[in-house]
Amino acid sequence: MPVVRMPGDLGVAITTGTQAEANELQASIDARHAFVQKYCQEQGWDSTNLSINQVLQIRQQEGWKNP
Repeated sequence: MPVVRMPGDLGVAITTGTQAEANELQASIDARHAFVQKYCQEQGWDSTNLSINQVLQIRQQEGWKNP
């Protein structure tokens, strides 16, 4: 069973799909995590303490939509 590593050492087991799909998902998760870190730094935000409005703003960005 492929396992996907989440930022912050959280683990999520993928019970269906292939290793390639799990790798693709992991790459997307890693890219989004990196985007959030960079975007928050640019905005002067603490990425571990975001308001709902900040999260909504992040999710409207191209870097989130297409990691």
